Amino acid sequence: MMKELADYSGEFLHELDFRDFSHDTLVNLLITYAKLYIAMDGFWYISVMGRNGNEEALACDIQAWNMMVKYEMKALTKALNIQGHDPIAFIKTMQVSPWFQHMKYTVDIENSGSIIMTVTYCPTLDALEKEGKGRQQAICNLEPQIFQLYASLFNTDMRVESLAPLPRQRKNDHCCKWSVKLPS
Repeated sequence: MMKELADYSGEFLHELDFRDFSHDTLVNLLITYAKLYIAMDGFWYISVMGRNGNEEALACDIQAWNMMVKYEMKALTKALNIQGHDPIAFIKTMQVSPWFQHMKYTVDIENSGSIIMTVTYCPTLDALEKEGKGRQQAICNLEPQIFQLYASLFNTDMRVESLAPLPRQRKNDHCCKWSVKLPS
């Protein structure tokens, strides 16, 4: 067995396998992959917007995410054996989503049927605010629909509700706040 690789700066390996890398290197690679996932979404959106305008890019984005959410949740729950049909299963899966890896958030579990998630840093919102074109209004107002789609894949009765104005009103406000719950 060869020594675990801390990076790939050495010689070319004809039969390179992820198992050849150290734990820390694999974690760094996963974080990098999550960044690539976010970047691809942004580059794709900007490309469609440049060719067809923001309205068409947003429509295509909605269509793409409606397909991606189903694929992503199925793959992640299977890969990590996340079971259940409640807000806890939902948030566990969100925790391992590449999208969420670069967000900062807290989760308050009220009970197995109700959680509150507060997002304190969102790379998408941060980028849109820096861009300064006001596109965060449309993107942030799409989030309730996307979060509801994610939740409905766990339980069609689960409801997601925004508990704060979208998008945030001031830079020092939290990015967004969500209630995810099952009916009592």
